[in-house]
Amino acid sequence: MVIADALQLGLLIAAIVLAITAFVVSYWAGNANLDYIREYGTRTGTSEELFPVRLPDVQQRYALRPWLWLVEGPQRMWRTLRISARHASDPELERLRQRYQLRRQIQILVGLAALVAVTLAFWPR
Repeated sequence: MVIADALQLGLLIAAIVLAITAFVVSYWAGNANLDYIREYGTRTGTSEELFPVRLPDVQQRYALRPWLWLVEGPQRMWRTLRISARHASDPELERLRQRYQLRRQIQILVGLAALVAVTLAFWPR
């Protein structure tokens, strides 16, 4: 019985650590994507199209009209996904894109590991 309790506690600790790690890796991958998108916008001259306003302006705009998230959010997401999925002709841009792709794959693996650990930790015995 003591071994089962220790195993349950170990799985719970592993689940918590992996869940926290998954959030950190998501932030890490997101920053790589933003670096790529910003550099892409700078080099192609589409930075105003990708990021038309500064962040405080966006926060105020969405605070006053929250329904715009439903309209503009998916459009921005699909635009950045299309840019991130397309190969870049510039070697530096392609290096940034590959860095983001690698981090995204690591993010998926860590997220799946966290999901398995949480499932095992709370699986009824």
